[in-house]
Order: sequence, then structure tokens, then C-alpha cells
Amino acid sequence: MARRFFIFSIGLLFGSVLVYQLLIKGTDREFYGSWLPEGRVLKKIRTGLDKQHLKLDCWTKCASIFNSDIDYLLENGDVNFSRSKTQGSEKSYFVDSELESEQLLEVTFGMVGEQISIQEITVDKKNTFKAKDCSCD
Repeated sequence: MARRFFIFSIGLLFGSVLVYQLLIKGTDREFYGSWLPEGRVLKKIRTGLDKQHLKLDCWTKCASIFNSDIDYLLENGDVNFSRSKTQGSEKSYFVDSELESEQLLEVTFGMVGEQISIQEITVDKKNTFKAKDCSCD
């Protein structure tokens, strides 16, 4: 009986290593971000903002933050669904995160179809920059 378990264990180990090497290793699979709502929203915002880097540069200059801060927000931020509007054709998502510099960054992203835009940036809950303040549209 012990011999059977030993042979089974060897086969299971060999099969697991084979599956890992052939199917998983070297791919960009996101086990966390691909299937939870927060991860899907952040991924959609990230891909939408990649197409509009000039507007993003304007917003970061206006709010005196770096592009890397927005990247950090989209990687490690939390989507606050209670403050977001997720119904209808015009959606807005409120994303916040504490940066490595210990600043609190809160950004409201607007989404119409596949078009993503920044509606508001708040730094440390005291400096709020809206679209009309920055004239980035």
C-alpha cells in the first residue's frame, strides 16, 4: 500500500511540474486581478489611460504628482464602489491609495464606453483638482 502512495506521489509531482512549466511559467496571468471586480476595473482604467498619455501628463503637472504615482495607484489602489457610480452609460470610479511617500492620493476616473478620463484628483484630502481647474480636456 505504501508503494502505491509513493508511485502516486511521484506521478502527481511530475504532472504538477509539467503543467507549471508548459502552461503557467512565463505568462502574464494575473491570478488576483483578472476575476475580481476591483481588479477588472483597475485593469480597464490602466489600459484606457495608456492611450491618453498627454492628458495624463497634464493632470500630473496640475496636481504636482508624478506619473509613477498614478501607476502605483492603479497597481495598489482600492476602488471604493460605495462612492463610485457603476450604473448607466457614464460611469465614474473612485480609486484611492496611500503612496510610498505616505501621501493619500484619491482619483475619480470617468468612463464612457471604452473612453477613460480623469475627473478629479485629491492629494492628502486637502488639495482637490477638478477638470475645470486644470483645463486638461
